[in-house]
Amino acid sequence: MLFRGFILSCQETEKMLRKKIYLQIILIFFTFKGFAQDTLSLSRAVRASLANNYDIIISGYDQKIAQNNNSWGNAGRYPSVVFNAAQTNSWANINTPGSFLAGQIERHGVAGNIDLAWVLFDGFKVNINKRRFEKLEQLSNGNAAVIVEGTVQSVVLGYYQVLLERERLNVYEKILKLSKDKYELAKLKKDIGTASEFDLLQARNDYLSDSTNYLYSRLNFQNAVRNLNLLMAVDSEKNYSFNDQLNFSGIDFVRDTLYAKMISNNQTLRNQYINQAILRENVKFQRSNLFPRISINTGMNAGLTYLDREGQPVRTGDSYDFYANLSLSYTLFNGGRIKRGIENAELEAEMDSVGIQQQIFLMKNQLASFYDLYNIRRNIFALSEENLKTAEAELSLAETKYRTGNFSAFDYRQVQLSYLNVALQRYQLIYDLIDVHTSLARITGGILDMR
Repeated sequence: MLFRGFILSCQETEKMLRKKIYLQIILIFFTFKGFAQDTLSLSRAVRASLANNYDIIISGYDQKIAQNNNSWGNAGRYPSVVFNAAQTNSWANINTPGSFLAGQIERHGVAGNIDLAWVLFDGFKVNINKRRFEKLEQLSNGNAAVIVEGTVQSVVLGYYQVLLERERLNVYEKILKLSKDKYELAKLKKDIGTASEFDLLQARNDYLSDSTNYLYSRLNFQNAVRNLNLLMAVDSEKNYSFNDQLNFSGIDFVRDTLYAKMISNNQTLRNQYINQAILRENVKFQRSNLFPRISINTGMNAGLTYLDREGQPVRTGDSYDFYANLSLSYTLFNGGRIKRGIENAELEAEMDSVGIQQQIFLMKNQLASFYDLYNIRRNIFALSEENLKTAEAELSLAETKYRTGNFSAFDYRQVQLSYLNVALQRYQLIYDLIDVHTSLARITGGILDMR
């Protein structure tokens, strides 16, 4: 009796529940159609990210600062010219007997000075500083390039993640349609007495389960689009249509060729080479302290004085003078600081050189892992293509047999789930291939070619 009551309750709410599901699916369908407002290609997504990405914009300011610093004036080649001016005032009451000036005395004066200081020789530090500023500008550009490469890689993967979620959604939609047809057929068979109430409930449960999976898949697709918008630094709710397909054309790589490209084109390694050159210049800078320093200082002083006694002018005067001084300084002894500075700079350069070798060693191992993973995934993908063809044929055959009554609902459901897993696995393999291919392109310095 309890089971019968449960059956009757299910029948009473069946129409209401089915209408609710239909409304949800229709609403989502039209929401999906609303995405066809603007077509977004991969190249356009990359361009948008390069134009709007905040990290790239910030790195642009760093590049501008490094460019401004790279000048001969900042390196110390040119003299400095300073102008100084001062105005002085004093009041005094002099009552000293015999003083030439007595009474209320006011003294006002104006003095000016122009001073030129120029280091003529400082152990070649000017040229060393200029080369360091040039390398620092190159390093700033290199750091910006690393940010650009990382952004492009993220956008490429984000874009294909959208395509992956769209294909998953299509698979779930196909399974949902099959479940709906099976549910409608089960109701028809129940009405004519060729199916039991249990068969109807089982079909209904499969339909509800597939509807839930479809809704979650739809949510994953929307979140993937939002993440892509975040990478492009645009409104997170902006919608698009995507005409590109989730496909991958196999490319044959040669490990030795990839290694050569990594050594010559990897931007991180390039930056470390530039940093190595900066450290070598620092060694030269420290050695320049062994040379004397020769400088010149020249200028002019001028002044004007006005003297007033009890409201009457007493005298005014002016003065000026020129000077030119040449100086030489040489450190005879400072506790070994110059020697230690040179040694420490050389050690830092050597340490950085070892760090580069370590980086190359790690990247070579990483490249080998990417290379092997890429080839394995290509082989698995080739198998998945054949597996999908078999699963599609099996699903079509199972659907025909089920409609003609030659296949059980349970077995038909197992075929559906098998097709679902195979199809989802195939699309995931495509994305995984794109992922590892992108990693190979990034480590060999070719990520920008994927735009």
